[in-house]
Amino acid sequence: MYMDIVRANITFPKTLLLEVDKLAGSRNRSAFLADSVRECLARLKFSKVAEDSIGILNPKDYPNFATPTKVKKYTRAFRKKNSVRV
Repeated sequence: MYMDIVRANITFPKTLLLEVDKLAGSRNRSAFLADSVRECLARLKFSKVAEDSIGILNPKDYPNFATPTKVKKYTRAFRKKNSVRV
């Protein structure tokens, strides 16, 4: 996938940058940080959508989604039942 690349001057705590360099290497900082930001944005967008969705399902019609605890329990059971090991 082609993307326009721009240079940005950002500041980081030194210890954080050292950790990035240990994991990715100083020559791969930009790619590592771009991937990290991309993942973080995806999580934040998903959280926003999930938050905006609160209350759209009637608990009487969808009891497994009535509370966050019930959603977690249902999701775990669903994944366990439908997991396929390759």
